Amino acid sequence: MSGIESYSWAFDNDPDATPDDIVEGDDSFAIPQGVSYFHVRAKDKAGNWGPSAHFRFAALPPSMASAPAIAAPKPDDRATISSPDVEVELANASQIDVATIRWIASSAERKQEYTVSQALTSSLSFDPARGTLRWRDSTWTPESGKSYSLDCELAASKLSGAAMVEGRWKWTVDPSRDKMPPVTPYISYQPEKALHRVDFEAGLPEDFGLRRAAWVLLDDAAAATGTASARVVNLEGNDFFSAFLRKTPYSVDLYPRLAFDYRFDRSGCNLNLVSVVNGDMQIIEFAGQNRYYPIFRQNTIGSIPGVLQDGQWHHVDIDFGALLAKRYPDTPRFFADYLGTWATGSHTAYQNPQGASLWLDNVTLYSPQATSAGFEWNAPDDANGISGYSFVLDQELTAAPDETVDTTDTHCRFENLKPGTHYFHLRARDRAGNWGATSHATINLKED
Repeated sequence: MSGIESYSWAFDNDPDATPDDIVEGDDSFAIPQGVSYFHVRAKDKAGNWGPSAHFRFAALPPSMASAPAIAAPKPDDRATISSPDVEVELANASQIDVATIRWIASSAERKQEYTVSQALTSSLSFDPARGTLRWRDSTWTPESGKSYSLDCELAASKLSGAAMVEGRWKWTVDPSRDKMPPVTPYISYQPEKALHRVDFEAGLPEDFGLRRAAWVLLDDAAAATGTASARVVNLEGNDFFSAFLRKTPYSVDLYPRLAFDYRFDRSGCNLNLVSVVNGDMQIIEFAGQNRYYPIFRQNTIGSIPGVLQDGQWHHVDIDFGALLAKRYPDTPRFFADYLGTWATGSHTAYQNPQGASLWLDNVTLYSPQATSAGFEWNAPDDANGISGYSFVLDQELTAAPDETVDTTDTHCRFENLKPGTHYFHLRARDRAGNWGATSHATINLKED
């Protein structure tokens, strides 16, 4: 055993959180007031991080003279609102045990209880600094978009264990007052002939995973489409930050195209796509440039234009086979040993922020030889929910579907397509009757 070298810890309201991989600088820390969870894990001298331990405790404020209280909600009680989205201000919120907060919503057709969660998709969120509780759940608006009566209750306990006074309110939800259209859906293309399409809905497959100097984690709270993605976390700022997109060798000739969705959580990341093809390293610049490491510069066969590091999902689709054919015009066949990422840097050999994350979804190796095509998307976030979608597949670059609901599903497929460039156009309608702008996806089919 190599022994323990250091620790990382964190305070929050999530009972199962994992501290980051940044070593704490000293043994002192400020304890937040209220109920918290303390998470700690150790790093051994070999560089391995262990699992987290969790401890729940309450740090009471110096004075308990002022009891927590519920102020008037926003919008006002008995008001008519455009969507199920309300906020309640809590005085002396530091004295509330967040784990005991209960929000109960009910209408003529439904009743549901909510607790506070740290998940980004949570319907009930609590901001202890501002002392505000927000409830927003678009699933309450009926498909018809008709008005309905909404009754809500709030209950919680003080840190001392005594019950708070409950709050009860009533609103009328009238979706016709909602004039905000839904955002454009994010589209993912599902090729007919895909050797390898990983959407992470069933977890992290064996063929996708850690390559070097990174964590590769399943993230079931973030996805381009579906409900999950792979999160690659950089462990060291001057190391490889690399993951496999495919470990198994394959024929690039049969499946020349590579597509995936990506999201960076911060700027300053520098990554390549890397493979060994016919025994020689091949580099495609992904994020950043290769300015320092000679083998990267010498073996770069292309780059992905317009890569953004803005915390949003973006799509990549490149012709790996064409890039190889351009570099080796006299080579008849290309076989790749693997496909993965490898860090680079514009000033040093490996330059990436420590702790930075890259999310990947819908990693696909495919052939453009096809006569059919599928598409999937997630329902856009909307205060009243989505009632359906209109779509069209044609050969017009900027066409817009009409205002007729074609499907309530989040996927569709087209058969008997001819070779050439096709454009898929999609727009969403919310339950208030608003149509959103159109999303566009381009596909190029070759003769089978």
